[in-house]
Amino acid sequence: MLTMYYANILDFNFEGLLTSCGALISKERKKQIDSLKFKEDKKRSLIAEILILNALVCDFSFLTSDIKFLKTEYGKPYLDGSRLQFNISHSGNYVICGVSNGCLGVDIEEYGDCHKELIHYFHPEEILEYNKLNSFQQKKYFYDFWSLKESYVKYLGLGLSYNLDSFYLIKEKERYSVIREDGEETSVKLEILNIDNQYACSICYEAERVDRIEKFDRKQLKYFMDKSIL
Repeated sequence: MLTMYYANILDFNFEGLLTSCGALISKERKKQIDSLKFKEDKKRSLIAEILILNALVCDFSFLTSDIKFLKTEYGKPYLDGSRLQFNISHSGNYVICGVSNGCLGVDIEEYGDCHKELIHYFHPEEILEYNKLNSFQQKKYFYDFWSLKESYVKYLGLGLSYNLDSFYLIKEKERYSVIREDGEETSVKLEILNIDNQYACSICYEAERVDRIEKFDRKQLKYFMDKSIL
């Protein structure tokens, strides 16, 4: 099973969220929130953990008291004592979260204007395709592929130690395949998710399919709080 939630931070008030959900948030997350300077960053961090808790409680029948987060040596978070995996990402006004029985990686990128300066990080095959496009198409191609590639790197759990030019992507119908320079075969699934036309959002996963993609709003927040057990 694989479920995804996304939230627009403009839909929520930071103080209100902290008041309603503060007792459910981990000590580590509270420390991270306190360390952030800007309120918008604090809100993104708070919503990120709320999205994870929401999926675990509402879709996987966890008790909030049984949820404990740890990190790998590469900084990828995971659930203590559970085979379930999750991943989060944020950009601009959005925070996204995926939870699955199998490994996954998610990424979201707000469209910008720096693609010409950053395209050299891509694989030569992708740069070749990029150069065939007009300026409007280049922008969308770059951010879609940046998001897809980041979701794959996050799926691997290797962080910045894995270079974006060490593999390239090929589109096959609605999904993308990974071709690695080292020749290692991979059967992961990569998809673009359409949640906002000003953002590129992607997921890389092992599960059979994405079972749910849902916006986390005030109604879902109430449902989550009603189901939560301290």
